[in-house]
Amino acid sequence: MKKEANPYWYFSRAERSGSIALGVLCVVIFAMPKLFDRLKPPQPLDASRFASAIEDFVADTSSQLPAAVQYFQFNPNTLPLDSFVLLGLPRRTAASILRYREKGGQFRHPKDFQRIYNLSAVDYERLAPYIRIAQPLYAANPMTAYKKDKTSKALFAFDPNLVKKEDLHRLGLPPWVANMWINYLQKGGRFKTKEDLRKLYGLKESLYQQLEPFITLAPQPTPKSKELPGTLPPPKREPIKIDINQADGTQWELLKGIGPALADRIVRFREKLGGFSSVDHVAETRGLPDSVFQTIKTQLEASPIFRPININEADLATLQAHPYIGPQEAKALINYRQQHGPFTDAGQVARLKVWQAATLKKVLPYLVLE
Repeated sequence: MKKEANPYWYFSRAERSGSIALGVLCVVIFAMPKLFDRLKPPQPLDASRFASAIEDFVADTSSQLPAAVQYFQFNPNTLPLDSFVLLGLPRRTAASILRYREKGGQFRHPKDFQRIYNLSAVDYERLAPYIRIAQPLYAANPMTAYKKDKTSKALFAFDPNLVKKEDLHRLGLPPWVANMWINYLQKGGRFKTKEDLRKLYGLKESLYQQLEPFITLAPQPTPKSKELPGTLPPPKREPIKIDINQADGTQWELLKGIGPALADRIVRFREKLGGFSSVDHVAETRGLPDSVFQTIKTQLEASPIFRPININEADLATLQAHPYIGPQEAKALINYRQQHGPFTDAGQVARLKVWQAATLKKVLPYLVLE
């Protein structure tokens, strides 16, 4: 066995010399980089770029803060960048606020100021007492025409048959209820007792209880009957006029061609809508013949929609309950609101392209912004 293995493990003198030389060469090659590093003179560390960056950062930081913080009332929707800096905000935070506004963002309430992601809680608590957000002006656009009464509420003695619209606003009545009240008086209606006010559509019982002690009714004169000789012709009856958004089923039945079933159907359709947007809108009632509608059209009067929908707050169920808003449209409105923030104009609703042009024209009067 020993004799057989010897040929494999045997190296000649030349092979042994070559192996040793190869090993020495490998050691020299691997050691050369370290030897060169030791032979090179040490180079001083160049920290000039780092020092320059630190100086720029310090200079930029110092320029962001004013010499002394100044406090003043401000509107975050209009305040310029330098004024934010005067309030003690870092320039980067002030720039974030301006970028938020440029993308269409708007602060509607002081607490909305916390939306700025790099605004610290300390800065918000410090500036919150000085935030003043102006109320938006509402144009005659169906999306922006609705506005709550902002006048201060006050209770005082009043005659419900002589009261003015401005007085009703001061008493705390919603605008559409005040309009119904005045329309009722203008048509010759009169409140004979305090309890008659409870019949006014939209007047809540809690508000009536607050107003009841202040209601003063002037005595109604009793008309004197005149006895004339002979038979008098029957007096001419004035055409009946009804308000499409206030009339109950009994009033609808006074119109030619409207029976109890059709009157009930008109009222139920109006309640689902939240009010008819126009006189022509009544014609869309299911089962109402066009010939009947054309006959009674001149006897109908329009009034404001009494239940608009705030698309910035309404939930999915509220939106879907409206006849012109289906599940797909309701989800589209909510998804847009979650992704882009509150709606600010009617154009945003139109750009969703979930309604056909004819249906969009019908639904817009019911959508309001707050």
